[in-house]
Formats: sequence, structure tokens, C-alpha cells
Amino acid sequence: MPEHREIWIANHLRVCNGEQLSWTYDIIGLAGSWVNMETHAVPLRLPDGRRVHLAVTHNITQRIKDEQALRESERHLSELLDGLAVAVYTTDAKGYLTFYNEAAVELWGYRPRLGQAQWCGSWKMQWPDGRELNHDECFMAEVLSEGKAIQGGEGFILRQDGSRVPFAAYPSPLRNAQGEITGAVNMCVDISRHKKAEAQQRELINELNHRVKNTLMTVQSIATYSLRSANAESRFRETFDARLLALSKAHDLLTHEQWQGAQLRAVIEQEIAPYTEQEKSDRIALFGSDYALEPREALALAMVFHELITNAAKYGALSVPEGRLQLEWYVGKDEHTGHDCLELHWLERDGPTVEAPQTKGFGSRLIDRSITRELKGRVVTTFVPQGLECHLSIPLLCLQVRPKGSFV
Repeated sequence: MPEHREIWIANHLRVCNGEQLSWTYDIIGLAGSWVNMETHAVPLRLPDGRRVHLAVTHNITQRIKDEQALRESERHLSELLDGLAVAVYTTDAKGYLTFYNEAAVELWGYRPRLGQAQWCGSWKMQWPDGRELNHDECFMAEVLSEGKAIQGGEGFILRQDGSRVPFAAYPSPLRNAQGEITGAVNMCVDISRHKKAEAQQRELINELNHRVKNTLMTVQSIATYSLRSANAESRFRETFDARLLALSKAHDLLTHEQWQGAQLRAVIEQEIAPYTEQEKSDRIALFGSDYALEPREALALAMVFHELITNAAKYGALSVPEGRLQLEWYVGKDEHTGHDCLELHWLERDGPTVEAPQTKGFGSRLIDRSITRELKGRVVTTFVPQGLECHLSIPLLCLQVRPKGSFV
């Protein structure tokens, strides 16, 4: 091609002066398409002393296409590995890093130099029991030494910023056509969520065992005291079934919230629902903001409100047409401890004349036990002629306050 003439002349002179040169260029082939060519030239001296050169030219079009395809394949593979959410890295046969993706950088908290860092890019490592895991003892080193893949070897990565990440490793050896180990590839997975889920599962199982035991003890107490206070089998079944139903409804309320807790208003409204749906609804007044209860608090208060509303319906203010019931709650300071407390005031008026009982019934005992033992609070019950008054004070050490405005 005319445009290559000057290059040929310049290269010819350089070779004749003793240089060895190689260069590439494009020409239009016989088929009319562009062809990639490569020329290799070496200087020669003839017997008569003249300087010439020997040039060999060949078509490298396919080689260029193959190299471009290889580069494109490598680029695609690199983008694919960088797009993975798990750390992937490779080493040579001696364990020196030859590649790692961005997820590996995030896992290690560090960007090591290829060819210098060995076995792994992490700062330090630990075994699951907390012992130091040296780099030359890690799973990648074992794979290169033994030639066998490892599935799910676990440990901890220690970052230079002080964070500690649990991981699971899946290293495998890389071999050439002769079966010789040329390196290894490892997929290293951050299992923080998995470990957290395991811990939560253990906590849930322990909590479930605790709740089942408490529930069985509560049922046993309900059965024992209901039987003692009942005069006949039908009376026992009535009180026993009602208390079990209250306990069951509280469990349903918590189950709906995945046992994360329940709102105080929901607990109250659930227990008084049988009476607000009747003609007594306009005689029950509620005042207070909403608060989030933990499961044990919701269960305890559900049983307390069940006993109070049942007593009011059978013997108290709701047992007569003119009787009224008011329940008010708010957050205040406990006069004895100074701690923030949830204060609840149960006030009955215009019902039958009230007198203090000579002995405590099961309902009173259940209320005392639920508030004082379960919730570490206080109960003050007053039997005035105008109606029952019950004040409950519960520490807010565990309660989560979530005001939602007043409601009546």
C-alpha cells in the first residue's frame, strides 16, 4: 500500500544498519477486505560486504480476532465476577493473589496488591472458637497443599478497622491439561446474616420454652384457684374457660405481630370487647395514648384486664344499668423510685355498694402476681362505697413509649 511505503523504507534502513524489527499493518486483500499483516526483519551481510535484510511477512488476521475475542471474554468474565455479591479470588500455585473482585475488597476491608498478598487478602483471621488462623494455615493454603476442594470451611475475618466478619469458604484447586495444580479459586461468603439468624433462632427457642412453661404454670394456677373458688362443676368450667379464652386471645394478638409485642390499646379493647358490643358501650370511657408492650407485658395485662372487667360485669359497676367504668393511663414518675412508669387508673362508679372482701379471691391474687412479680410494678386496690378503684404502676424500663394521641 502506498501509505506504508515510507514506513517500509525507514524500517529497511534501520534493519540494514543492524536492527531487528517487527511491525504490523493493514492491507486490502484479494477478496477486497482488510487483512492484518505482520513482518519480522533481520539484517544480513552478503559475502561481498553489502548489507541487506531478510523479511518474513504473514497474515495475522485470525490471531488478531482471537486476541480481541480473548480480551472481550476476559472483560466479560471480570464484569461478571465483579457483579457477584460474594467474594471471589484466585491465586497461583504458590498462593499469591492473581485476581479478586470488588466483593472480596468489601469483605476484607482492604485492597491488596496482586502478586504480593498470599493466600488471602484479609488482614487477620480467626477460627470459629476465636483462635488465631494464620494465613499459611487457611483453607486456600490447604487446598493448594492437598489438592482437594473444601466446602463451607468457617472462620472470622478481622479487618484493620476492628470489625469481625464470619465467613464460609469454598476453595477449589485449578489444574492444567496435565492435571498439575496451577492455582486455586475461592468463593468466600459473608455469613453474618446466617449467624445472626441462628442466634435469633436459639433465642426464640429458649423464649418459646420459657413462655410455654409460664403458660402451663398460668393454666395450672387458673385451674387450681378456679376450682377452689367454684361451688359447682358448672361454675368451675365457666370461670376456667373464660380465663383460658382471655389467655388465648392475648396469644392470638401477639401471634398477629410475630410475637414482637402488642399495643396497649389493642390489649385493653380486646378484653372489654364483649361489653363494648352491648348496651354497656356508652358506659365505658377510655383515656390515654398508645404504648408498645413486650410479649410478657401484654400477656400479664391481658389477664389483669380480664379479671377487672369480669368482676365489674358480675359484681361491680357494669352489673347495674346506671353503673359507669373509666380507665385512664399515662406515663408519670413513680413516687417511690423516681423511675418513669406507666400509670393505669381503673375507676368504677354508680354501681352496687362496694365492701372490701374478707379474703382475697383468685382474681385479686392473679392481678397482684401479674403486676408485682411479672412486671415488677405495684397494685393499689381501694374498695370505696362508690365503686372499686384499682391503680396499677408499671416501670417503663422495658416498655417502648409510642404516643399516638388521646382517644376516648
